[in-house]
Amino acid sequence: MITRRDFIKLAAATPIGVALRTPPMRPVRTQSQIERVGVGLFTIPKSLEEDFSGTMARLATIGYKEVELFGPCPYTVPEVVAS
Repeated sequence: MITRRDFIKLAAATPIGVALRTPPMRPVRTQSQIERVGVGLFTIPKSLEEDFSGTMARLATIGYKEVELFGPCPYTVPEVVAS
């Protein structure tokens, strides 16, 4: 049977053993490392309905260079490329 003292020693040593066996975590990518950032157009449907070209221009001004056309969109890829 394990004694209370041995149990406490084992319990204290377990996290250290787990930490030594766990591979080191990779650093999280920072904003400067992200090469491509886009916006899903389904997140701004009202703005697109009111002024499609103006909204696309505003997104470009903000810095978005890529868009995602997922969802029930009434516009096509050629329309987006043209604006």
